[in-house]
Amino acid sequence: LSDNFYFFRIRFEKYHYTDNRKGSPMNYIAYMLKGMAEIVSKHSTIKINEGDVFFIPINLPYQSYWYGDDEIEFLSYGFSNIEAKENLNFNLQVIECDGELKNQIIKIPTEGSRLSCETISLFYGALSKTIPYLRQNQRVSKKDDIVERAKKYIKSNTDCSVVEAAQSC
Repeated sequence: LSDNFYFFRIRFEKYHYTDNRKGSPMNYIAYMLKGMAEIVSKHSTIKINEGDVFFIPINLPYQSYWYGDDEIEFLSYGFSNIEAKENLNFNLQVIECDGELKNQIIKIPTEGSRLSCETISLFYGALSKTIPYLRQNQRVSKKDDIVERAKKYIKSNTDCSVVEAAQSC
């Protein structure tokens, strides 16, 4: 629909695999209409059932496995970022929201080639009610941060010694 939004009803037959290990190009809020899915990232795995609302954060490397008896179908609302004064950094997650919010999400149009002001309004209305349900990423521990920096250094300097890697961190 534009560089900032990607709203679609997506359908697969019985089984589908998506390799998104390069990272999610957008944030996604989605509603599972038919079938089930499992989304696997480095730090978490979520299982999605019919009727679930879920969130995939931008830049998250993941693989997804979609399956159902006949058809898999979900509504997908992709958006480039959340403009807010707060620092919003959310986890991959199934969103435990109420039926009223689910109905509001379902009403956001997914078909058509042009994004209307009404569609944007419906999306941001639902997004503003979804954000309080989303869990923020936990801060990485100092130990994990050091290990990640060491991994990056070693990948960039494959002939380095252990002492050199430790000193760089």
